[in-house]
Amino acid sequence: MEFRINRALPLSIKEQLKRQIRGMINSRVLRPGESMPSCSDMSAILSINRNTVATVYAELSSEGILTSNRGAGTMVSQTAEPKTEPSLSDIIDRAFTRAQKLGFTSEQITDQFFSSLAAHTAAPPKTILMVWCDPMTAAEVGETLKSKLGVRIKSLLVEEIKEDPERAEKALQGVDLVVTSLSYIESILPFAQKKGVEVTGIILTPVGRVLNEIVRLPKGTTLGFVCVNNLAAKSTCKGVHLSGQVSLHTIWAGADDKEQLKAMISECDVIFATHHVYEQVFLLSGKEKKIIRLDVSLTDSNIQIIRERLMNP
Repeated sequence: MEFRINRALPLSIKEQLKRQIRGMINSRVLRPGESMPSCSDMSAILSINRNTVATVYAELSSEGILTSNRGAGTMVSQTAEPKTEPSLSDIIDRAFTRAQKLGFTSEQITDQFFSSLAAHTAAPPKTILMVWCDPMTAAEVGETLKSKLGVRIKSLLVEEIKEDPERAEKALQGVDLVVTSLSYIESILPFAQKKGVEVTGIILTPVGRVLNEIVRLPKGTTLGFVCVNNLAAKSTCKGVHLSGQVSLHTIWAGADDKEQLKAMISECDVIFATHHVYEQVFLLSGKEKKIIRLDVSLTDSNIQIIRERLMNP
């Protein structure tokens, strides 16, 4: 038996493993009484968390599909009977084989399968509330999530929560998941918990690149971080500090506050500017300053985290 995990699929790792085990029993690849790999072995085979495997085994055991005995490990239940669905299985297998013969890749076939599935389902799309500090980033991230995950997007600025807490409660109506920066979780979390909505925090800043630049700098270097506004700049700076050992002096400024921005530029030796404001900072700084552009965007790992939260609320 061969188990596989495809991280590009819009299914959580846990759900993929559960479906594969059920499918192998239905197709008689796994038979009643047959031993399953241990949690440690399965996690090593698939490069996934051992706790995920343990959860899958426990859930399938509660359904009567698997049984777990101390000392004997986990095995297919003696009462687990294959479902009589050979015709559907044959149809899907033939379609997949034919598509491959016509030259379509596995990724293309998978994408089309889920696109067709989405088109034929009556379930409404999930709704994500973006909570961010600036509207430009919120809009860009929201568009990416709409394109990649087929979700609806609502947006709420952190400043709006501070100015009108009731607005946060209204914005959470009909929301399946809140996505925000790790820096802003505390702003929306009390309202989300009250509504029973999960909050997922992510980091958009390419921290790896920032840290690689920082390690080359001599002691005493002053770093600056510039974003659309002060709140965004502070968040970017905080994200870098959370992700590595940054001992250099750091300050931040928002591009919307020209006086503070000019003062910051005069103090800094090296400045990191997000793609929204890079040109503005470059023009103000002159050639004597080193300006490093940061392209702030969702990564594949961010999208996978959000996908899993939506699939397993």
